[in-house]
Amino acid sequence: MLCLRFQVKLRIPVIMEKSKLPVPRGTHAAELVLPNAKKPCPPLYSKDPNIAFSSTAPNCVVFKAGGNGKKPAVKKSAPVVRGPVNRYRTESELKDKNQLLEAANVSLHTDLMNAQNKIHEISKQQESLKEEMKELQRRLEKNLIILESRNIDPVSGEQIIAAAEESSKVKAETKTFTENLITELKIFTLATKEQKELVQTVKAKWSEAEEKRKHFIQEQEAFQSDLEQFQLSLEQTQKWLQI
Repeated sequence: MLCLRFQVKLRIPVIMEKSKLPVPRGTHAAELVLPNAKKPCPPLYSKDPNIAFSSTAPNCVVFKAGGNGKKPAVKKSAPVVRGPVNRYRTESELKDKNQLLEAANVSLHTDLMNAQNKIHEISKQQESLKEEMKELQRRLEKNLIILESRNIDPVSGEQIIAAAEESSKVKAETKTFTENLITELKIFTLATKEQKELVQTVKAKWSEAEEKRKHFIQEQEAFQSDLEQFQLSLEQTQKWLQI
């Protein structure tokens, strides 16, 4: 704890205005001195602390901490004793739950046994199917060997040599037909080229004849104009001769 000591000594000057009343000399300022307040300081870590606060008041109040610093003891209440009705109800509920769990356990065990039996049966069926597949594979290999030895196609059931001969015959016919078609296309191309050249020649001759016709028409028109002028001049000459 801290020890508080206050020593206050204040000097407050008092300035008074001039008054008409007579003022005695030697009283220019007034001093106010407060008494010192000293209180004893209690020792540190005291079990019974005595805390005192200094004050300028005549009566100082001292606060004391109550108790010895220990926690107050809490009274424990007596445990609640269940009655026979609650105990019977709890036992009945537990018994019902146990019965339900036992029934569910029996049902699960039955389902598990059924599932195991089904798995066992399916495993047996799978083994038998594997054996059948192996037997069928062996038979298929034997049949393929027999068909190959007899030159028979396993898909169509016909002999492979006859099918090969027929295929080669079809290929030869297709090749001949293709060659003939190519030859005909070449001949048609040449004929088309010749016809195109002939058409171009005819067009050129036609254009030349058209130009000649236009030139002839122009000459004919000029001759007709000259003939008309000659007739007019002839008529005028005849008129002059008659005069």
